Amino acid sequence: MKKQINNLKSKQVFKSRKVNIGFLAVFVLSLAVFGYFLIKSFAAPGNGNANIVLSAPSSEVIVGNNVTVTARVNTNSEQVNAVDLRISYDTSKLQYVSIDDSQSAFSIEAFESVSNGNITITRGETSMKSGSLEIAKITFKALVDNGTSTLDVTNESSVVNSGNDVTGTLTDLIVIFKEAPDTTPPTAPSSLRLDTRTTNSLQFSWNASTDNKGVTGYRVYVNNSPVQTIAGTQFNATGLNAGTQYSLSVSALDAAGNESARSQTLTANTVKLGDVNKDEKIDVFDLSILLSRWQSQTANDPSDLNKDGVVNIFDLSILLSRWGT
Repeated sequence: MKKQINNLKSKQVFKSRKVNIGFLAVFVLSLAVFGYFLIKSFAAPGNGNANIVLSAPSSEVIVGNNVTVTARVNTNSEQVNAVDLRISYDTSKLQYVSIDDSQSAFSIEAFESVSNGNITITRGETSMKSGSLEIAKITFKALVDNGTSTLDVTNESSVVNSGNDVTGTLTDLIVIFKEAPDTTPPTAPSSLRLDTRTTNSLQFSWNASTDNKGVTGYRVYVNNSPVQTIAGTQFNATGLNAGTQYSLSVSALDAAGNESARSQTLTANTVKLGDVNKDEKIDVFDLSILLSRWQSQTANDPSDLNKDGVVNIFDLSILLSRWGT
């Protein structure tokens, strides 16, 4: 029994030593990174080839959306084992969201801070590395909808080889801000109404639509077919057939090409040929008006049924040929 107890104690002591050894290894690695930058702080300015570069899948970002920037070290001919990245940005245009170092080529974090438009990321590695090495991904949110802003890799940034500064060029990133696309259509035109009608035209109008950005025009439909786009709120449909029923409707457009729902449909008839008083009948009342206008040469006279500029026997003949219809 005594021997078993001694064996158990030995195992516990060994396990405790393993834990202490693991902790000590992490401590030593962290201390090494701090050591790199302590040495670097006394080193001469870098004149190496290890370049720090900021990049993004797209430098354009819509207001309210995020842009994720990747910071990398391109070592070229250098062997490196630590990096000190310093970025400044305009807090009125960009809002810091997060740092993702899960894919970093430098496994030891020595220091990381975000404050007043400045980001510092200091990381290291126990072995020398070369190539295109990711430092971290940094995500920002766009606060404005136009203009540009620079994510500046400041001159305090550096890349280190065992305490020797091997920093090369520092490449900033210019972020371009864009307005969110307009996907809101205008309201539908309202109160569609007939103003005047002739044998070959129907003039109608409507109340203006509203839009979050502004209405740029109206699309007019005759018998459900678009015939014209206009700027105003009145339209005269011409070239129509006399005594014929037409359906009229209108939609509103904005600068982004959004089209509103159509207005209610207005159904209207052009005037029958010979229906001078527009009461939908051709009778003695129309004849009386035509005779009272005999030999009149007024332009657009409704009694001038054949549109030859004078009310005469030819118009009387047309009226009588349609008597009672």
